[in-house]
Amino acid sequence: MGHIVLVTGGCRSGKSALAQNLAESLPAPRVLLATGIAIDQEMATRIERHQKARATGGWSTLEEPYDLAAALRAAPTDAVVVVDCLAVWVGNLMWEAGMKDRAASISDPAGCGSTLSEGDIVQCCGGIAEACGRRFGLTIFVTNEVGLGVVPESAAGRRYRDLLGRCNQTLAHAARLVVLMVSGLPLLLKSPCAEGRDPQTAVCDGYEAIERYVHELAR
Repeated sequence: MGHIVLVTGGCRSGKSALAQNLAESLPAPRVLLATGIAIDQEMATRIERHQKARATGGWSTLEEPYDLAAALRAAPTDAVVVVDCLAVWVGNLMWEAGMKDRAASISDPAGCGSTLSEGDIVQCCGGIAEACGRRFGLTIFVTNEVGLGVVPESAAGRRYRDLLGRCNQTLAHAARLVVLMVSGLPLLLKSPCAEGRDPQTAVCDGYEAIERYVHELAR
C-alpha cells in the first residue's frame, strides 16, 4: 500500500524544495503531478522556475488541474509522486465550479447552481487518498497553510480559506507523515514513530530524521 506524506506551510517557506529533496532521496522513477495552469506571465514564470529546479533529477511531469485521483491512477504505480500543489488545485476547483454556476444562472436564473462545498472537497480528497493507497510508490503532497492571518475581506476569499483548510485536514488525517515548513525549517507534526501518542503534540525534527521516516514509508 502506498503511503501519503503532506508538506504544508506558508508561501516561500521551503515546501516544494523539501518535497523535491525527499523524492530525490528515493530511487527513481519520480513524477511531478503539477496542478498549476499558466494563466498569466507570473504563473508561467513560477512554473518555469520549478521545472529548472527539477531538470537534473530524472523527473517526468503530469499536468492535471482538476482530477487528481485519475492522474494518480495513471502515474507509474512504483514511482514516487509529488503533487504540487493542493492550494492551486482547490483554486482550480473553485474556478471550475464558478463557471458552472455562471452558466447555470444564465440558463436557469431561478436555479441555485453547483457551488463547491466542504463536503465536495472531503469527497474529492477521499478519492485521492484511495488512489494513493492503491499505489506502491509514495505520494508527497504540497499545500499551503491558510487561516493564520486576518480574515479574508471577500466572500470568495473566505470560502477558499475554508475549502483549502478542509482539504488539508482531510489529507493530513490520511497521511502517515505531516511536516510544517516555517522559514525553511521543518516542524514534524505527525510521523510513524509518533503513532499511539497524542496527535496534537508537535515534534521539531531535522531534515535527516524526516528523510529517514520517508525511507521507512517507501519500503
